[in-house]
Amino acid sequence: MDNAPQTKDTFDFTNIFPQCQDGFQWINFTPHGELPDKLTSLCSDFNLNYRTSHSPHPFVTDCRLVTYYLKHIQNKEKNIILNACCKYFFYKLKNLLKKFPSTCQDTKSCYEAIKSLSCQKKFNEQISPLFSLCDSKVSDSVEKIFHIFERIDYTYDNLSLLISNKRNPVDSKFKNFKSGMNYLEGFHNMYNDSFKELLINFNNYYLEYVKKLNQNDSSVKAFMSYRSNDGDITGVLKVLDKKPQMHAITGTDTAIDTSTVSITNNGAQRSTGICFLFFTILIIMFILYKVKN
Repeated sequence: MDNAPQTKDTFDFTNIFPQCQDGFQWINFTPHGELPDKLTSLCSDFNLNYRTSHSPHPFVTDCRLVTYYLKHIQNKEKNIILNACCKYFFYKLKNLLKKFPSTCQDTKSCYEAIKSLSCQKKFNEQISPLFSLCDSKVSDSVEKIFHIFERIDYTYDNLSLLISNKRNPVDSKFKNFKSGMNYLEGFHNMYNDSFKELLINFNNYYLEYVKKLNQNDSSVKAFMSYRSNDGDITGVLKVLDKKPQMHAITGTDTAIDTSTVSITNNGAQRSTGICFLFFTILIIMFILYKVKN
């Protein structure tokens, strides 16, 4: 039996959440204007060439939103890590293709197909530059961890909805966030440190939200009462980052006070020195006694 340690996935989760979500609305949003109209046409062409569905409207609607995200990346390019947001784009594209299967082999080949269609003359000026932002090779790493990426996105969506409401915390959003965090934490040894840091950041966003709630509001009192009963006041992580969780709420650390350790060590050293001196004096007195007699 092979007892070799399991290799951790090297996917870098840094700078994706929340940087690549900020400012873009995925729910209840329909982009309008010349660019979205061209993306609608592009998605219709893809549907015609790479899908066999006779009901293109649901796909085209979602495809337009996913591809419109590239414009969002382009607008924020100076304020984001492009490669990180390209990972998020390919995750969303993979999610789209999972929901609406196509004849493409995988996410990368579908992206290349859309990119090729975007080079047509009718799209060339506005659409084609968007598909030069992200390297399709990035999709390979996203493809491998799609399942865990899906759970991260779900967890962050619920966290985002929770912390956006400071007057009336929604218990169901918290429970969805907590269940997602507990699930993800079970995989913390399978990924590199960027995954752990991601979960710790999510937990800290929640803790900061709790700190800023008005404890006098009746809705907040009820929410906090449930959190206290369930042991969630100090965060939702069970294994990672225990000390910072306590500090974020109470302002004190639960770790042993280093000054106490120092005092204890110094006291022990002094006691040892006194005992050594006492026994030295006894030996000298004994020797003197022998010499006189």
